[in-house]
Amino acid sequence: MIVEEKLNSTSSTFTATDVTSGWGGIRFEPGSDGSLDGVFIEKVGGSGYALDISGASPTIDNARIRFPASGTASGIRVANISGGLGTQGGTTGPTISNTEITGMHGDGIVLAKPSRATLLSNTVTGPNSGSRSGLVAGLQAEASLGQAPGV
Repeated sequence: MIVEEKLNSTSSTFTATDVTSGWGGIRFEPGSDGSLDGVFIEKVGGSGYALDISGASPTIDNARIRFPASGTASGIRVANISGGLGTQGGTTGPTISNTEITGMHGDGIVLAKPSRATLLSNTVTGPNSGSRSGLVAGLQAEASLGQAPGV
């Protein structure tokens, strides 16, 4: 699913119709926006990401990313967000909070070059293959890490 403008969703499930091959996940394109609250993203296949955020600043809260269908699917990727946390101009980057990433075959959260994000009270468990990581930060990647309010 490609988001070019805005996607707001609450308590929805995004999944594949063919569970053996999966689907490509949700991709927020540069300049897009939105909010995913209490959603389930599952049965992602191939080598992509369940949630791919490129040059956008959506708010993700209480999401559950789980049950990869095939391949080396990863959880969340944030990319193409330059500037620096707390600086003027550019994109502020996404806020991802209270999100659980479970059992993906690839990495949990990837901050690619350049990127920045606010990550609050997220959990990554059960990478199923090789030496995959919970959080990967590349060159020129910035993250504000903490606990979500009320947690």
